Amino acid sequence: MSGVLTPAGSRLFRIRKTCLKMLRKRKYIVDEEQLDMTAETFRERFGENPTRESMTILAEHEDDDTDQIFVFFPEDEKVGVKPVKTYCDRMKEEGVTKAIIVVKQGITVRTPIFPPPRPCDSRTAP
Repeated sequence: MSGVLTPAGSRLFRIRKTCLKMLRKRKYIVDEEQLDMTAETFRERFGENPTRESMTILAEHEDDDTDQIFVFFPEDEKVGVKPVKTYCDRMKEEGVTKAIIVVKQGITVRTPIFPPPRPCDSRTAP
């Protein structure tokens, strides 16, 4: 099946492209080459069945090169404490304070980073 992405690879191609567009709209610097990447170019760069970890994005804001953001694509079905801690450690090492984590299903961790959801009713609304 040379030249064709797997269904999972095709989905990741579209997800990554959406993330890049989102970053661009928020004034982060994104290469035109990345935005215009075709499925064929994506396959050449990441393979027919790419790993999510290989698609990590680091972008800096156009107005402030110290304002950077990571986009992580964890492999796990549900993201727990260990991968989040790994991402936080990497962010600290590289001096990055913002990140987006693109998960497959959900997040299982409840920390100050991801507090438990609060029910919204008239007693808890501001």
